[in-house]
Amino acid sequence: MQRNIQSAEAGKSTDEFEICYSDTESDHSNLPHDIRKYDGSRSDKEHNVRLCNVDVDFAVIEMECLRGRNNELIVKELAICSDNCLNVYNFRPPYEEVKWNREENRWIENNLNGFGWYDGDISYYKLITIVRKTGRMFKNIYTKGLEKYKLLEKILGPTNKLWNLDDFNVPKHRAINCAVARCLFHQHKFINGKDLVCSVVKSMKYVGWIKGQKQQQQQHTQEEEERNQQQQQYNE
Repeated sequence: MQRNIQSAEAGKSTDEFEICYSDTESDHSNLPHDIRKYDGSRSDKEHNVRLCNVDVDFAVIEMECLRGRNNELIVKELAICSDNCLNVYNFRPPYEEVKWNREENRWIENNLNGFGWYDGDISYYKLITIVRKTGRMFKNIYTKGLEKYKLLEKILGPTNKLWNLDDFNVPKHRAINCAVARCLFHQHKFINGKDLVCSVVKSMKYVGWIKGQKQQQQQHTQEEEERNQQQQQYNE
């Protein structure tokens, strides 16, 4: 059953999205693996992660990943996109590459997103901080795909503000026509003849799709109200 974007968001209260509000919230024990030992650059002081200063109804979080030692998602690129904001992050690996998933990751690198295991410039332990800060900034967060949804849910904790776009029958990103831009990494790959999957492109397309759905629903509601008013006037 296809869900309705506007009615789904309207049915939630604003006081049920409780996550840690401190910049020193860094309890990373709920991440899918221990990233602290591998990342030698981490200091005892938590770093502040800056995000765009907006307060809007929704954002889309999209990511490009590789597979970890337990076949879990390892985020290499994270894009956060709203109507007037776009941030993108490329993460270093949480631990050294293991040999048993190397072949699969090489296929992903060559055929899907272009990321090697050791690509990235942001420490992986900052992933949880970035996602939680995003959760505080936006009333609703959308992603596409059950695995990505579960990863974000594990970081954010129990919440009714996180949505899987698959529940709304969103089409694949290549089927959505709207103006987009690529990140620098994938733009460089594109210039050199590789049209790879970019989380920035996906997030921008899904934002465009959500906006289009909301506009259609608002127009439908307005038309219904006008018909009801006309019927009421006729009955009088």
